[in-house]
Amino acid sequence: KSKKDFGANKVKPFLLLSLFSLSVFAEYPFTPKKEEIHRKGFYIIESSKLPNDYQYLWSKAKFNIYKKIHFSNKIDKSYRDTVNTFNWKVFTHDSYLPDIPAGILLLSSSFSFNAFPTAFKELCKEFNLILVSPDLSKERQHRKYTLELSLSALDLIKQRYEINNNRVFYVAFGNKVKHEAHLHSPQLFNGIFSIRSQVGWDEKELSKILGKTDYKKFISTLKKKPFYLLEPKPTATDVGFENGRIIYEDNYFHPSLKNNTILYTKDLFLTEKSHYSSLSVNHINKELFSELRLSVLSRAFKFLDSNSLKLKEKYFDEGVKFEQNEQYPQAFKSYQNAYKLSHPKAKSRIEDLLKEIKKTEFTAIKNFAQKNYYDAFKTARFLNNNYPAKYVKDSNIILTKIKADEKIITEIKAAIYLNNVKNSLNQSPVPVDDIIAACEKVIKTVPGTVTAEKAQKIIDSLK
Repeated sequence: KSKKDFGANKVKPFLLLSLFSLSVFAEYPFTPKKEEIHRKGFYIIESSKLPNDYQYLWSKAKFNIYKKIHFSNKIDKSYRDTVNTFNWKVFTHDSYLPDIPAGILLLSSSFSFNAFPTAFKELCKEFNLILVSPDLSKERQHRKYTLELSLSALDLIKQRYEINNNRVFYVAFGNKVKHEAHLHSPQLFNGIFSIRSQVGWDEKELSKILGKTDYKKFISTLKKKPFYLLEPKPTATDVGFENGRIIYEDNYFHPSLKNNTILYTKDLFLTEKSHYSSLSVNHINKELFSELRLSVLSRAFKFLDSNSLKLKEKYFDEGVKFEQNEQYPQAFKSYQNAYKLSHPKAKSRIEDLLKEIKKTEFTAIKNFAQKNYYDAFKTARFLNNNYPAKYVKDSNIILTKIKADEKIITEIKAAIYLNNVKNSLNQSPVPVDDIIAACEKVIKTVPGTVTAEKAQKIIDSLK
C-alpha cells in the first residue's frame, strides 16, 4: 500500500476511539454532587442536558398528534438543550433519614413559582416524601420538554436518595396533556393527585391513535392507579373559566377511572374569598397552589398512599405479636419494615429490642473472655444469623476470631459432641458406661478446656 493509504487507515481507529470515548465515557448528566447526596431543605438542581433515555419522549409519543386531550399542541421532532440550563426545584424535609426509603412527590405545573408552599412541605414531612418539580415556565422556553423534564426528575431524585419505589406519586396541577406524565407513563406512578387538571379524553379518537391493543393496556394500567381529584365547586358568582371554556365539564374525569377516585370540593383553600373574581385567569392556578390547605392534601394522600399506610400498621402489629411470644428476631424484622414505611412507634420498639440484643451480645463477649467458646459461639452465631450486621458487630468479631483458631474450632466440635452425649442422660436406663467413655474421649481431645471441665463434671455425677 502507498503511504497515503497507510496514513488513512492509521487515522480511522483513532477517530473511532474518540467517538466511542465521547459517547460511552461521557459523564452521566444527572451524576450528583457530593453535597446533594441525602441533602435536606430546599435547593435547585441544574443540568445542561438530559440523559439520552429521556430525550424526544413527547415528540415521539402518539399522544403528540392527539388533538382532543386538553389543549395539547403538536411539537417539532427536534431536541436542542444547549440554549438554557434545565432546572428542578427539590425539597427534602428536616426529619428525612437515609435509612428510611422516602417516597417521591413529583409536581408538574404549568406555572412558575419561587418556593414550595408550606402545606406541600408539611405534607412531605407527614408522609416522608421528597418533593421535586421541574421548571416548566414559559420564560425558560422549556414547555416543549415538559414530559421529558417531569419523568427524568424521578431518576434525578433516585440518584441522590434512598427511594421506596412503591411510593411514587404524581401531582398534575392545572396542566395540559403534555405536562401530564401519568398519561404517558402511568406504570411509573403509584397514585395520581389531580388538581384542576383534566383527565378526560375522546375514547374513540384516542383508541384510533394508540391502536386497540395499546389503548386497552393504557386503560387497564390507569384503572389500577388511585386518582384523587381536587376542584373548587363553582357557585352562582364563581363560575370559573379557563382558556374560554367552562372547566367543570362532564368529561373532566374519564368514566373508566371513577371507581378509583375521590372527589373533594369543600374547604380547599386557606381563605374563602372568590379567587376567580379577584384574579386574572392567567394567575388562578398559582394563587390556588399557594393557598391549598394541609388538611386537604393530607386527606388526599391518605387515600393515594393507603396501601403503604395499611402495610406499615400490619408490620407493626405483627412485631407486637412476635415480641409478646418472645420471637424477638421476627419482631425486629417486622418493626424494621414498619420503620422503613415511617411508622411513628417503630423506632422506639427497635431501640428497646436493641438494648436486649446488646445484653445478649455481652453474654457472648463474657463467655469468649472466659474461654467458654462453645456458648460464646452459639450466642454470637444466633445474633449474626438473625439481626443486621451493624447491630451485632461484636458477635461478628467473635465469629471471626473463632474461625481463625484451629484449637477453638476443635473445642467447639468436642462441645457439640458432648452436648449430644448429655442427651443420653434422659434415656432409660441411662447408658452410664457409654457416657463415661464418651466424656473421657472429650477430655483427651481437648484437655484443660472449659469443655473438658464440663465432661469431667458429667463423669463425677455418674460415679
